[in-house]
Amino acid sequence: MARKTVQWIGLVCAGMAIVSMPACEGVKRTATRWDNDLQKFFGTAPPAQPAQPEATAAEGNPAQPAQPAQPEATAAEGNPAPPEVEVPEVEVREVRLVEAEPEPLPAAIARLRETAVRGDAKAQFELGDAYETGRLVDADIAWAARWYGRAAYRDHSEAQYRYGRLKLEGRGLPKDRGGAYRWLALAARQGHPEARETLADLELSLGIDQLYRERAWVDTFQPTTGIALPDPPSVEYLQGRLARLDFDPGPADGSMGPRTVAALESYQAERGLEPTGRLSEALLETIRADRPQGG
Repeated sequence: MARKTVQWIGLVCAGMAIVSMPACEGVKRTATRWDNDLQKFFGTAPPAQPAQPEATAAEGNPAQPAQPAQPEATAAEGNPAPPEVEVPEVEVREVRLVEAEPEPLPAAIARLRETAVRGDAKAQFELGDAYETGRLVDADIAWAARWYGRAAYRDHSEAQYRYGRLKLEGRGLPKDRGGAYRWLALAARQGHPEARETLADLELSLGIDQLYRERAWVDTFQPTTGIALPDPPSVEYLQGRLARLDFDPGPADGSMGPRTVAALESYQAERGLEPTGRLSEALLETIRADRPQGG
């Protein structure tokens, strides 16, 4: 009966479609809802299908059976230590440092020295300048004074000025105003301007008697031409070195007197050398290289 009622209502709606289509649609929907309700009431409606629960991510994609947790490998298990290697014992030997030999002179200085030893005044002056300024060699003002002096005796004007200046200042040589006056006066005679200026001041500081004596020496000066030792500048150097090495040569006056000869013989005997008391270039080099106790 319910179906017939619905059919009847449908015919009525069809007939009324011309009048109002929206209304029929609404009536049809209402009738359908009533039909469903009546079927439920009289038990003629098909049983409702139970709603299927949505599959969870785990049910839709069933997880693989869980693996039992593996214990983390320790550093030792993951990186097993290499087996111990026995290290052979190494014999340790004492290493002794051997004192290096002194370096040879630079070629330029060696050639200059050879020429200076042969008596060349210019080479003697250049060698003195090298040792005063430390050019290519370690500075040695006393050794420089020796070479300046040798060139000064050969009438080298610049060497005379520098030799006199070192005596005046007491650098590398004992301070000696009288000796300084002699060499500055000789340089001034040759027109050395700085020697003239220094000489003028020095004259005022000397007594009249000493001034006359120094002028007389200057007037009688004759340049040397030979190269034989001992010359006064070399003897001055020798006396200074022997005094530093605790051998008493007497005053550093440039004179190879008995006292200086005796001191030189004592030095030679103590150092295991033949005690000749004679001076040579090789002996001077040996004495120069000798260092006094305490530096």
